[in-house]
Amino acid sequence: MKSDHEVIQAYVDDGSDSAFAELVRRHAGTVYGSALRQLQNPHAAEEICQTVFILLSKKASSLRSGTLLIGWLMQATRYAVLDHRKTEHRRFQRETAAFEMTTLNSDATQDEESTLWMQLSPRLDEAVGDLGELDRQAIWLRFFQHKSLAEIGQALGCAEDAARKRVARALERLQQELRKRGVSSPLSSLPAVLGTQLSPAAPPQLIEATLGAIAKPTASSLVLAEQVAKQFALATLKSWLAPTLACGLLLCGTLWTIYQFESDSSPPALEALASDYRRAGFPRPDPVHELFRKLREDAVAGNHQAVAAICQFPLKINNEGRTSWIQTPAELASRFDSIFTPGVCGILLKSPLQGLLCTPQGVAVGDGAVWVAPDPKSGDQAKPVVIAINLQ
Repeated sequence: MKSDHEVIQAYVDDGSDSAFAELVRRHAGTVYGSALRQLQNPHAAEEICQTVFILLSKKASSLRSGTLLIGWLMQATRYAVLDHRKTEHRRFQRETAAFEMTTLNSDATQDEESTLWMQLSPRLDEAVGDLGELDRQAIWLRFFQHKSLAEIGQALGCAEDAARKRVARALERLQQELRKRGVSSPLSSLPAVLGTQLSPAAPPQLIEATLGAIAKPTASSLVLAEQVAKQFALATLKSWLAPTLACGLLLCGTLWTIYQFESDSSPPALEALASDYRRAGFPRPDPVHELFRKLREDAVAGNHQAVAAICQFPLKINNEGRTSWIQTPAELASRFDSIFTPGVCGILLKSPLQGLLCTPQGVAVGDGAVWVAPDPKSGDQAKPVVIAINLQ
C-alpha cells in the first residue's frame, strides 16, 4: 500500500481525484471521531471533517515531505473545533455538562474500560494536543492509526525498541494530562481503551459528502477553513518569534550598552538608512517596512487576495534558473501555495523588518526571496509593490 506521502504527491503532481479520495477514505474516520469526541455533535463533527479535508486539498502542495499527515490532520481538527466552540460556546457548555452528568450516573453499571472511555472521551484530544510533539506523534501513530512499533520507528526515524520506549513515555505523560482534566477512573487500562475505541469507521455517507464538499464547498466551510489556516499560520509565527524575540532582547541590550558608551551617536545613521532606500527609489523607508510586515503576515496566513493587492502584475517568478510570469491576481491565487512555500515563508519570518538591502533595481526582502520596487503608477508617492519572487 502506498504511503500517505506518496498518495499526497500523486494528488499534487497530477491533480488525481482518486488519490485524494483515498486520503479521505483512510483518515475521515479519525478526523470525524476526534471532532465527535470533542463536540458531542454528529452534525458538527461532519462539518469539521469536511472543513479539514477542504483545507488539505488547498494546502497539500505546501506540506513538507517529512510532515506526518495524521499529525497535520489532528492539528487542523483541533483548530477547527476551537473555532466552532467560539461560535457556539454556550451550547457546548450545556451539552458537555449533560454528557458528564450521564457519565457519572452510568458509572455503577459500566465496566472499568467503558467508564474510563466515557470520562476521557471528551477530554482526550485536548490532552493529546497539549503533549510535546514527539509524544503526540507516538500517540497518534500507535492508537489513532494502530501502527506497529516497527512502523512507528520507521515513521519517526528510530529503532523499534526506541519507538516502544517513546510510546510508553507518551502514555505516561498522557495520563498526567488526563488527571489534570479531572479523569478520576483508574488509568491502568488506558492502552487497551485507546486501542479499541479510537478511529471509528466514518459514517458511510460522510466520505461522499466530504468529497462533494471539496468540489463545491459551502460558504461556512470556506470561512472555517480560512480560520484554521490562520491558526496554522499563527502557530508557525509563534515558533519563529520565540527565538527571534530572544535575539531581539539581546540586540536591544547590546545597543543600549553602545548608546551608553557612545553618547554622541546621532541621527546621521538614520539619514544614511534613508539614503540607502533612496537608491531604490523610495524617499522614506517606512512604506517599505510596512509592506514587508503586511506581506509576511498575509503570505503565512495564506491570504492570497491581500498579497495580490501589494504585487505588480505581471509578477516575475524565478525558480532554479527559469523565469515565468504571473499575469493576474487570479493566477496568483491558483499558484499561491507553490510560490509562497514553507521555505519562502520561513525566510520572510526570519528576516528583519529594517536594514534591508537596497539597490537601484529595488529592495531585497528576505535575503532576496522577494524584491520590492516603487509602483510606476504611483508617481512621486513611490508606493512599494512586490515585483519579483525567487523560490527557495
